[in-house]
Amino acid sequence: MKGAIHIHTEYSNDSDCSLKELAKKARDLKYDFFIVTDHFEDVQDPHLQQRLIDDCRRTTSSWANKELNIIPGVEVRFEEKAHILVIGIKNPIDPSKAHDLESLRIAAKEQGALIGVAHLCYSNVSPEELAKFDFVEAWNIKHDMKFPSPKILKKAQSLPNTCITGGLDLHSIDEFGSIWIEADGNDILEAIRQRRIVSRSCHAALDSFGHIINDNVAYYLHYFPWLCAKRVAYLSGQIFVVTGLKPPEILKKIKKRLIG
Repeated sequence: MKGAIHIHTEYSNDSDCSLKELAKKARDLKYDFFIVTDHFEDVQDPHLQQRLIDDCRRTTSSWANKELNIIPGVEVRFEEKAHILVIGIKNPIDPSKAHDLESLRIAAKEQGALIGVAHLCYSNVSPEELAKFDFVEAWNIKHDMKFPSPKILKKAQSLPNTCITGGLDLHSIDEFGSIWIEADGNDILEAIRQRRIVSRSCHAALDSFGHIINDNVAYYLHYFPWLCAKRVAYLSGQIFVVTGLKPPEILKKIKKRLIG
């Protein structure tokens, strides 16, 4: 199987992607699945959440002959702690069950859903707490960009039973395809449970234990120059902010090409 995790649809207030558009794009990319994780605060009304679940099922059914599976889920924000992804929900999650991590974990498990930490680079969850999650998103293409951070990967590798994934945090249709998941079998949730996935981009690949696949030397040879370019771009951006000058379009294009 091939697909993507951490997708925001028009059910999230900061996304304009319809499920039909995403499904078409997914099939253009030859994906077998994608996992929706809309912001919980935007769909916490049980009726709206149920509509999201039904839309995922209905859109999946309309693509049945092409074998595209759209899996519903939500992203619950605990601002001082972490953003939590709950994937594979079958029924709406009661807002009263989403006020703390343990209650949310129990509510997810009651319906066979998986629970994970989004963009680990910004989470403030202890290693002991992380070990209780089914998966952690140690490489987020929007925040980590082209290459997963060695520091974050080291943190993820210490988790003995937690699946390590990459994710999109997609809010715009043109972000589809920058990172994807490959999995054994025909059930992505089961593949995550059993740590049988690989996260890939055009620049790197990560196994479900948090290790770079194939060639660590090549990874670091690409990572450190990219990191230097990223720092230079940040400092240049700060200069433009301080001076009030508008950066030339050519610099924006170079930054996009080199960094992401």
